[in-house]
Amino acid sequence: RCLFTYECAMSTQFSLVDGRCRLSFDVEHNKPFFKALRWYAKYLGKKGCPRSALEFTKLMLSLDPHRDPYGALISLDYFALRAEQFEWLLDFAASFTAAMFDGEKRGDKRI
Repeated sequence: RCLFTYECAMSTQFSLVDGRCRLSFDVEHNKPFFKALRWYAKYLGKKGCPRSALEFTKLMLSLDPHRDPYGALISLDYFALRAEQFEWLLDFAASFTAAMFDGEKRGDKRI
């Protein structure tokens, strides 16, 4: 319910799925959203839905990849292995560093 409430409150210009939007963890109002994402990813992992947990962890990392406030990188490989996303994990490991530094040049949106 928490994530649904956040989705309803978001601006129409803000899209979680395009991968370019950023939420600063320093803004007090963004912290509960990160916490809800982390809690839901853990919940999905415990319920035997590793692919969904992986997708929510990827979303959490994409919102603040430089700080990674709730340690999405720590559980990302675990969920990828459990979901049998081996190719994605290898591609991600090979390109993550370059993508982090190229993101600043793309003009990512920060809210």
